[in-house]
Amino acid sequence: MLRHVSNYTDFAPLAAEPDVRLRPVRHAEEWGDPDVVMLPGSKSVVPDLDDLRRSGLADNILGHAERGKWIFGICGGLQILGRAILDPHGIESAAPEVPGLGLIDLRSTFAADKTLVRVARAETPLGVPSGGYEIHHGLTDHGPSALPLFLRADRAYPSEAERICGYVSGRRWATYLHGVFDDDAFRRAWLDHVRADIGLAPQGRQLAAYDLEKALDRLADIVREHSDMETIYQSMGLK
Repeated sequence: MLRHVSNYTDFAPLAAEPDVRLRPVRHAEEWGDPDVVMLPGSKSVVPDLDDLRRSGLADNILGHAERGKWIFGICGGLQILGRAILDPHGIESAAPEVPGLGLIDLRSTFAADKTLVRVARAETPLGVPSGGYEIHHGLTDHGPSALPLFLRADRAYPSEAERICGYVSGRRWATYLHGVFDDDAFRRAWLDHVRADIGLAPQGRQLAAYDLEKALDRLADIVREHSDMETIYQSMGLK
């Protein structure tokens, strides 16, 4: 739980899952023995990275990675997991370059203009699509070991490089997509993927409903089933 955490609701869907215990950690002594470490977005990435180092949490994260365990970063978390953060415009730091945790072969450069993109559908490494939105200053370049496996499905982007919105390096995953776990199918697919990897049986079915759009569709279906829609449409002047 970063001091300048943004969009902390990105992980709220996981808390709805009965086979997940979601636990915020602010101090090294709270670490325990997690199966997965989640790094959220941040309003101030460089100061939060400095906090992680000063608090000892960076050492916990590095040790977790050295043991080959799972890590998932979103937005600022993606940038923190990379090799370096460059800030030529002094947006967050007087230092032109700050080393990241070096866990994924990425280099992020803070740009003067923010990336603001609604991603209705994105391809994911699991073959199960998800979606969300991007809001970040960073533009990220990747090395050969960071596989660009999260891709915006919108073909309006002329090249694959412009479609990239996340990377995978073994058990280290990171994406710029906020809300990636809101999609019920992707969330369960990812949880079952991790379960199988750590020696637990996959659940094989959806255990929790969180996706807002799908929930609204279900509500609309119930209203239609139990209402005289023809009369309602006529009273609204739509018939």
